[in-house]
Amino acid sequence: MTDLRSVLREVISEQVPSEPVALFFSGGTDSLTVLWTLMNLGIKPICYTFHLSYFVSTDAKAARSACTHWGVPIRIVHEAPGNVRDHLRDVIRTIKSARKTHVEVMYGYWWLLQAVRERHVFSGLQADTLYGSNKNAAIRCGKASAAEFTRYRRELLTSPGQEGLAQAHMLAGHFGKILHAPYSDERVRRFFCQFSWAQLNRPRQKMPAVNAFRDRFNELPIYRHDDNMQCGSRLREHCAPFVKEYRKILAEVGG
Repeated sequence: MTDLRSVLREVISEQVPSEPVALFFSGGTDSLTVLWTLMNLGIKPICYTFHLSYFVSTDAKAARSACTHWGVPIRIVHEAPGNVRDHLRDVIRTIKSARKTHVEVMYGYWWLLQAVRERHVFSGLQADTLYGSNKNAAIRCGKASAAEFTRYRRELLTSPGQEGLAQAHMLAGHFGKILHAPYSDERVRRFFCQFSWAQLNRPRQKMPAVNAFRDRFNELPIYRHDDNMQCGSRLREHCAPFVKEYRKILAEVGG
C-alpha cells in the first residue's frame, strides 16, 4: 500500500504545468495527499478552502492548521452576500444538473473557482469512490472480495458525474480554469482495485494514505475520519430551503 505515494507522484508530475498551481484543500486525507505530493515535487501550491461565512467547518480549521505547519499559502473563501436561490440558479445553469449532491458540492466550488487566480487547479475528487467511503459502500462491500468491490466501484465510475467530477470540470471551464483530479487517473484506479473494502479501510479509514504518508501524519497529527462534506460544512442546511426547486430551476435555465 505504500505504493500510493509513487503512483500519485507519477500521475501528478505529468499534470503539473510550468506555472503556479492552486489546490482545493479541505485538510482531509485526499487533499492532503495531493498537497504532499506537490510539495515532494518541489511545488508549493496556493491552497483554497471554502467555508460558509457564518460557520467555520472542521475542514477549514484542519486546512488552516496544515497550511500553517507546512508554510503553504491559504486563501479562505466564503459565499458572496445575496439571494441564495439566485446563486443556486447560476450553479445549476453551469453544471446542468439538479442532483442534490452535485448542486451542494458545486455550490462551494462556484465560489472557490471565482477566487482562484491560478489557471491550473488540483483536487482530491474521486478518492472517496475508490475507497468506498460512503455508508452504502461499507454495507454492500464491507465483507466482499476485492473483485466484488472493484465491480461495484467500476460501475459507479462509468458515470462522468460520479462525485460531481464532470460538473467540476464544467465549472472550471466556465471560469477559464483547468481542473486536475489525480484520483480519476486510470493508474490510480488500478492501484485501488487491488484491494477489498476492508483492506482499504481497516484498521483505519483510508489505509493506503495512512501507510504511504505515515511520516507526514506523524509530523502533524491531522488525520481524521472522513465526514460527509455537505453535512460537515452545513451546505446541506444552507441550500435546504431550495432543494425541492432544483429541477424547476434546471428547467428554467434550459437544462
